[in-house]
Amino acid sequence: MSLFDHVLNKKPYNTDDLEIGLAIARAQIDIKSRDIQANGPNHKYWLVFDVDKSNAS
Repeated sequence: MSLFDHVLNKKPYNTDDLEIGLAIARAQIDIKSRDIQANGPNHKYWLVFDVDKSNAS
């Protein structure tokens, strides 16, 4: 289990298409979504960056 999986909310917001809207489901299902809520409402653990380059690391 990775650190991200360990601190992920049990039921984070997620979506594959923001125009359709957000859903809430178990983290095991959400991790496969395109967009997922990385931080919970009571803590800020991750800084999320959207890098649109193929050679980004």
